[in-house]
Amino acid sequence: MAAPKGNQFYKMAVENLGRPPKYETFEDLHSKIVAYFESQSELKRPHYTLTGLAAFLGFSSRRNLFEQAKRGEDFYHLIQNAINLVASCYENNLYSAAPAGAIFALKNIKPDEFKDKTEVDQKVLTVNWHEEKTYETKPQTNHND
Repeated sequence: MAAPKGNQFYKMAVENLGRPPKYETFEDLHSKIVAYFESQSELKRPHYTLTGLAAFLGFSSRRNLFEQAKRGEDFYHLIQNAINLVASCYENNLYSAAPAGAIFALKNIKPDEFKDKTEVDQKVLTVNWHEEKTYETKPQTNHND
């Protein structure tokens, strides 16, 4: 059975798709992010991570944290600043005796900025080769004489 003409019920279903935002306002999210960094700074050896931040905020993955940046320009800058703070901690670890873990983390946190890239500057040299072949014929001598 088809829906009657002029049916608008689909609009009600589409309007409420998905879970409501965990943080209604910018201020709510901002204060919770600040609380994460403050809680870590109280530790003897703080470990700032994006996964830790996402878990502290109650998100099930880092992707959910990144999705918050799509809510508007203020949310975008807030999330980018949080990512930059975490990345700066890893950058400080680049000066340690074993920086491989920090390098790996930075490549994953900011793949556009930290990547293995080799640049090769090539110059093409054009060589013109001109070869002229000449053949000399020697008179044949008869050895039977």
